[in-house]
Amino acid sequence: MKIGYRLRPSALLLGLALAVPGVGHATDEKCAAQCDEETDRCMMAAGKDSAKQRQCDAQMDECLRKCG
Repeated sequence: MKIGYRLRPSALLLGLALAVPGVGHATDEKCAAQCDEETDRCMMAAGKDSAKQRQCDAQMDECLRKCG
């Protein structure tokens, strides 16, 4: 099953940081999960509009900065 949006580089980096012991502690996991949920909703609303998808990516980055 294909998901309707692409993997965000920031989400990939967050996943890697959380997978490596001792690295992911700077970012609050609950906060990061909330950012991811908000971004998923944003991406669903953006559909195939690449400009809106980039806006969602920027919002994700800003949200993660506030987390950590």
